Amino acid sequence: MKTLIVSLAACLIAAVGSAADLSWSTLVNRRELWPAQCTLNRTIKFKQGGSVEAGQTLKVLELQPTQLVVSTPDGRYRFAVKPEDTDILHLANGAAASLSPAQRGLTYATLLRRQELWPYHVTLTAPIELNGGSMTLRAGEKVVLMGAEQDQLLVGSDRFNTSFDVDPQQTDLMEQARRFLDAKDGAPGRFIEELDGKLVDIASSAPASFEAPSRLRYLVFYRGAGWCAPCREFSPSLVKLYNELKPAHPEFEVVFISADHSAAEMHAYAKEAGFHWPAVPAERDPQLHLISPLFGNTIPQLVVTDRHGKVLIDSNQVTRPVALQKLGALVKAGVAAD
Repeated sequence: MKTLIVSLAACLIAAVGSAADLSWSTLVNRRELWPAQCTLNRTIKFKQGGSVEAGQTLKVLELQPTQLVVSTPDGRYRFAVKPEDTDILHLANGAAASLSPAQRGLTYATLLRRQELWPYHVTLTAPIELNGGSMTLRAGEKVVLMGAEQDQLLVGSDRFNTSFDVDPQQTDLMEQARRFLDAKDGAPGRFIEELDGKLVDIASSAPASFEAPSRLRYLVFYRGAGWCAPCREFSPSLVKLYNELKPAHPEFEVVFISADHSAAEMHAYAKEAGFHWPAVPAERDPQLHLISPLFGNTIPQLVVTDRHGKVLIDSNQVTRPVALQKLGALVKAGVAAD
């Protein structure tokens, strides 16, 4: 019994140690743990006149080795102050203590490499001005997370039909990723989210959706058209493989990306080829910010991704028969085929 008590005590000590208070030097290097705001503990008077009173809420702009740079909410005053003259460490430690060990350990550098934790939309936490100030995106506005390069996010605005770079800290990316990290089902999948509201029933053009999106592990995108002779040659092989695999493997689905000139042509091609997959009509292709860039200028093309957008198979990189072989192996094995 004594051994058990000692072991439990050791576990408790380890747990407390893992949640030890952040030091200032640690917080400076962990930007994802910076509070957005803090409160001033003492009145600051400026030589040129004016002051900021104790109790004032301040925006946190930057943490430096011996000070932090803050501003008043209206932006009238921007100044540096010592950490002990604010409650920033108290706030940071309180927020960190509410996180799980995995959430607390997640850094921006790691997150930018882990697309399985990315949402489809991120929300801006600060206004963004583009094109010399002629376009302004508001704090709270949603933008499409398109990718990341170095330490910046590439996002797209549907309202302005433009894309731009933004600091991850100017979005709620970390907040959403932390939720996904500890959620049972993880992130919903950016590609599944992008297809929401864009799919149609290929026979009727009525709005369509996946039957059980949470179960989907793989998305098979087939871009083709009835007017394309190579597509008409290829589609029977894909239909045959789909019919063989689907009954035992509900974790994948084919999405037809139509290059037909009209809905009537799309319907006729699907009926002739014998497939009934959910489809994205050609006119909705520009709405596929993440999926459309996967395709080249020739059809047919088969691209297989996971639900988060990782490309697993691309018929433009191998022959189409090999792509089908890889698809069969992938679905049966549940892992990427070599």
